[in-house]
Amino acid sequence: FGQKQTESLPTEETPTASFTASSNSTNTAASFTSPKFQMQYTCNICETQNRVIVSRMAYREGMVIAICKGCQSKHWIADNLDPTLNSTNIEELFASQG
Repeated sequence: FGQKQTESLPTEETPTASFTASSNSTNTAASFTSPKFQMQYTCNICETQNRVIVSRMAYREGMVIAICKGCQSKHWIADNLDPTLNSTNIEELFASQG
């Protein structure tokens, strides 16, 4: 894809909800995590701030490429499919660079 990497880390907003289920006299509380999260980044080519919704499964197990709304550049966010990469997502890449 040949484009520079984004400069900000994804911010995982974890919406959770609780509900109570009752069966006879037993109450149990449970919570869930949304299957998607919102990520905001700034394109380092045209400086446009972008916000995308990303599938957690794609981020953790697949590939995520975000397209800038300003200049249409493609930005690599996560790639768990290529075994030759040292970093599988942008968080690991930035952590390895210090």
